Amino acid sequence: MKIVVALYYYFPYVSGLSVYTRLLAEGLARRGHEMHIVTSRYDPTLEPDEILNGVSLHRVPVWFRLDKGVVMPGFVPRILGLSRNADVVNLHLPMAEAGAITSLRSSRTVLTYHCDPRLNHRGLPGRLAEAAIFASLSRATARARFIVTQTFDYAANSRVLAERLERIRVVAPPLRVPANPSSTSPDYFRQRAEIPEGAKTIGFLGRIVFEKGLAFLLRAFQDLRSRHPDLYLVIAGDWEDVAGGSVKATLLSYLAGREDRIRFTGRLSDAEADEFLRFVDVLALPSIDPLEAYGMVQVEAMLQGTPVVATDLPGVRTVVQRTGMGQIVARKDPHALALALERVVYDGAFTPRTPEEVTHLLELGDPIDAYESLFREVAASGPPSVDAA
Repeated sequence: MKIVVALYYYFPYVSGLSVYTRLLAEGLARRGHEMHIVTSRYDPTLEPDEILNGVSLHRVPVWFRLDKGVVMPGFVPRILGLSRNADVVNLHLPMAEAGAITSLRSSRTVLTYHCDPRLNHRGLPGRLAEAAIFASLSRATARARFIVTQTFDYAANSRVLAERLERIRVVAPPLRVPANPSSTSPDYFRQRAEIPEGAKTIGFLGRIVFEKGLAFLLRAFQDLRSRHPDLYLVIAGDWEDVAGGSVKATLLSYLAGREDRIRFTGRLSDAEADEFLRFVDVLALPSIDPLEAYGMVQVEAMLQGTPVVATDLPGVRTVVQRTGMGQIVARKDPHALALALERVVYDGAFTPRTPEEVTHLLELGDPIDAYESLFREVAASGPPSVDAA
């Protein structure tokens, strides 16, 4: 099949959405499908067109950025051009152009709905732009053949998807194959972050952005540090080039004079991320916004044997709820977060699970199989054709 996938940010940009899409596209390419990715050339040093791991990348010039999004006049024409003879068009949302694209390719469109949109700028222009995006997503979900989401819990609580539940297909996210444990030293992170032998460690792995709730994690840690002098916090993730802007400077300002047991590692390679998740005693996922709809990193942590404390967000909460491998806390509540982290680290308040048990309880299966089956169903409806000129 010829499959055209569209999203705003793709590798080398790192986010849950970009990692998800890369794993999906490369998995389908390995099965012999003709994969095309249409995305932004958010970094002008990137090649406009290239083939990466069997996937053809088409990067569209960016005129300017608008909050987390990018304005690309050539985006829709490139998608429509590539999809004229495609079997499937797979849009990864949120995407402001989704309504227009789906209106022209409705019979061939499968939407992967990652999360509801939310712009950082809450003034009148931001609210108007957000309303326009919601309207576009509503039109797209009304016309597309199928809508894929990661949990029914998120769909039922989504402003857009709650009215489309009969057309939802739940597919677990594709996950990275963990690196060989011997690829890095067992003491790699202890040495890198200068953590004393025998100390306990809370970890965070993700982009250093507002919606991840790091300000609340730092407050929770300040509550814990006086009671537990052996406790450290290690924050791993990118802050240099993130959509919507990083909050690292704000965090450092808050921490001034209190950062002696807090470490920032910066962006990690896949092998380093796996070692990090094995090293920490608990992974914190303190997200405060529905932009976090699942949190693949918490599944990766559990597959490495590490428990999780996550906030009570639709979709996100289901991972701990189904495995018992951690604690769920109210969002924006640093005291509750501190107590839950303390219980997990010092009281063992979680159910240990093997990777096989985690896989079974979360019904991870093979998402490439699920997508391939869904795409074949769309392709079988007839020869590729343009719905509208």
